[in-house]
Amino acid sequence: MADNAINIILKAKTAEACKNIKRASNEIKQLGHNFNKARNDLRNFKMHVSSLGALFKTIMPAIAAYKIQDTIMGWVKAASNFRGAILGLSAIAQHKGIEIGRAFQAASKLSADGLMDVTAASKALQNLLQRGFTLKESIEIIQRLKDAAAFNRAAHLSLAEAVVTATEGLKNENSILVDNAGVTKNVSVMWKEYAQKIGKGVKQLTLAEKRQAELNGIMQETEPMVGNAAKI
Repeated sequence: MADNAINIILKAKTAEACKNIKRASNEIKQLGHNFNKARNDLRNFKMHVSSLGALFKTIMPAIAAYKIQDTIMGWVKAASNFRGAILGLSAIAQHKGIEIGRAFQAASKLSADGLMDVTAASKALQNLLQRGFTLKESIEIIQRLKDAAAFNRAAHLSLAEAVVTATEGLKNENSILVDNAGVTKNVSVMWKEYAQKIGKGVKQLTLAEKRQAELNGIMQETEPMVGNAAKI
């Protein structure tokens, strides 16, 4: 009985061992298959990398040429904008009886801090001179607009863009554009306050009186911001 039991146990153990050996053999074969596949994948990857390298070598000159072309086009556009701004300032200065040299000198000084270039400064001056402000008043307004725009301008605009669009707002009596630079008081409110001060109705204000109202309003509104542009 004992011998039979031992034989049965041995047979069972042998069968189990055979199964384990067979399973291990299959796993080894699968491992080998996976290794071969990985090796092939690595070989293919190296080939792709090599192909990409060749492709990059081919297209890099084209990319470089495109960047150079893009840069040149940027220079051409900037030069065109500069020329337009200078010609526009020159024309309005001449029309207003202002020496062109003085107008250019003003634009240069307004751009000396690097917060706006000469093109933007020239355009801002042009807008205010077209509105009828004197050169001195225009310089003062732009300086105050720069101070206001330093920390209070519309988030999507650069300081130069905010100042130029604000001067366009004054030229066209558009308060929304003036607000771009951080001057939140509506232009019509500036007119109303000035009209009350001189004992007139808003509709009775002359263009010269509107300009004075705008100058007073901007000076008053930006007083707490004086010097902010120098802090940037």
